[in-house]
Amino acid sequence: MNNKLKPKLLIPIILSIILSTAFISAPVSADDPMIVSGATPVGPTPPEHLRKITEFISEIRHVQNQVFDVAQFALNPETTDPRSLAPNISLIAHSIERIRQRILEYSTTIPSVGNQNRDVLLLLNALNFNKNRLNTISLLTATSTSVERIGLLDEFFRSRIAAKDTLNTIEELISHN
Repeated sequence: MNNKLKPKLLIPIILSIILSTAFISAPVSADDPMIVSGATPVGPTPPEHLRKITEFISEIRHVQNQVFDVAQFALNPETTDPRSLAPNISLIAHSIERIRQRILEYSTTIPSVGNQNRDVLLLLNALNFNKNRLNTISLLTATSTSVERIGLLDEFFRSRIAAKDTLNTIEELISHN
């Protein structure tokens, strides 16, 4: 680029920086739970949020254990009739949906940006991984070929690891708040 064009390009950039800083009255942080217009607190207090997130984590871990228990039966089709697992799978799916609804209800009480929202989104992510595991078990019970079973088992264990890692990440993040 020649030297004559450089000043012409810098002038609009400098003007936009000056104008944008002139109209900003207060910095807004993604971690700030205040509404800019009225500085009114929004959402639960940090201890309330921590308690609620910990409660959700506990419920999701309970679902994880239930899914793993059903998976152990599904992995041994010689001793278990796959049709007998359907009521358990349905019950766990209902539990997952109930937890999802409670998390979504809680998400309406928190700011749409910030750490509290991040925590809720990670909870939903962990819940989705568990739902994926449950769906994989359903497919596993209906599959007869070894190749399909291996692929489904791979998917099941990848989702299991992802769900555990997500919950561990949430716990680590909330312990630093």
